Amino acid sequence: ELYNAAWDSHKSNIRKARTVLNPEDVYYVDEAFSDMIFAWDTLLMMMFDKYGMHQFPTLQAMDNFYYCQTDNPGQPDDGFIAREISEITAENASYNGGYDHPKSVNPPLWAEWQQYQIHGDKTRFSKDIKGKTVLERIVSHFDFIKRTRTMEENGLYGKTSGLANGLDNTPNQDWSAKEQTYNDLSIQQAQSAYYIAKIAHEIGDTETEARFQKEYE
Repeated sequence: ELYNAAWDSHKSNIRKARTVLNPEDVYYVDEAFSDMIFAWDTLLMMMFDKYGMHQFPTLQAMDNFYYCQTDNPGQPDDGFIAREISEITAENASYNGGYDHPKSVNPPLWAEWQQYQIHGDKTRFSKDIKGKTVLERIVSHFDFIKRTRTMEENGLYGKTSGLANGLDNTPNQDWSAKEQTYNDLSIQQAQSAYYIAKIAHEIGDTETEARFQKEYE
């Protein structure tokens, strides 16, 4: 009874996406915390929502972030996906410093592979969203984090905070001083590279697979 009640309760978190957020005229699973969608919260929801994929629009929840991703070739913010995005206006949360603010970005998007293990549809990775495939958007986001969150003095990941890393109460966070490295983000990037390599292997993209296997190692 508790199991069924949990699913029934969660169904109240299914929302109709405004076309400014997702032009496909779809529903999505919302974390129901505020009128913002949160990248990290959405990724974690996907870990159990995938088992109810036939009733819960999980892939559409991911697509919301891809549609709001920054496309700015050659610029530092290319590939940026904000940690918080308004589900009403599709605008990024306001941070002083924008994409460069330590709290502006959550960990990389790693939920696609886990969902693929349930739905088994390889064409998902080649879906076109604003001129880029899902895989290309994941790669672009990985590259954004690598480009903007690497410490110049040692090459390790930092310039972030425990809040941005999804670990809100971690005791070592420096509250956005951008002065310390984070094992959290390094591990999260390694995890992302691991799954990107697996996705690339599934669709026969050997070049991307080799690159991200090396990134992971």
